[in-house]
Amino acid sequence: MIHYMKRFLLFIAIIFASQFSKAQKHSIGLSYNHLFDGTATKFSSSYFDPSYFHQKGCQFGVNYSYKISTNFKLISGLQTQTNWMEKKDSDFEDNLQKWNFKIETMNIPILLHYKFLKYLFTEGGLILNWQTNEPNENGIEKQTGLGISYAVGAQYDIKKFKFFVKAHSQIQTVIPFKKKYQTYRLIASGISAGFFYHL
Repeated sequence: MIHYMKRFLLFIAIIFASQFSKAQKHSIGLSYNHLFDGTATKFSSSYFDPSYFHQKGCQFGVNYSYKISTNFKLISGLQTQTNWMEKKDSDFEDNLQKWNFKIETMNIPILLHYKFLKYLFTEGGLILNWQTNEPNENGIEKQTGLGISYAVGAQYDIKKFKFFVKAHSQIQTVIPFKKKYQTYRLIASGISAGFFYHL
């Protein structure tokens, strides 16, 4: 009887250790991103096209990380982003006109994270992007579609916390979900800081 009890306890211990090991692969965290640069651009442009300039922007994120191996992770989550832009246009008489507009989006990143040289990392991949406010008549088309993102940064572990800072750039709508022909794409760059907690 005692022999079977020992086997049973050993089996429970193995299951518990296995589940604990799996849990170490999962992390959740928060991030804040200050967007210091951005523009709206076309893949093909002409001299008479209006110009778009970044004024300010920010992004908040609730993030999830899954450890694939020692150096690779899969990063996802939910992010809200706001960009304030300015449009400048002039007619043939060089009468400059200006309009301000705002773009609010919700993003789901799907990124591959690679760690190197112990404290450094790079990550890149796709972002699913939805514009949550209606486009301004003086702004650009709705930025809802499939985009791309790339970043490089540094990270540091303190017990179960991982703190990071990174510089990143993204094109929000490379392939629109609905409209077949998308004229302008929003490009944004910024500095992001945050942390992950190892579950």
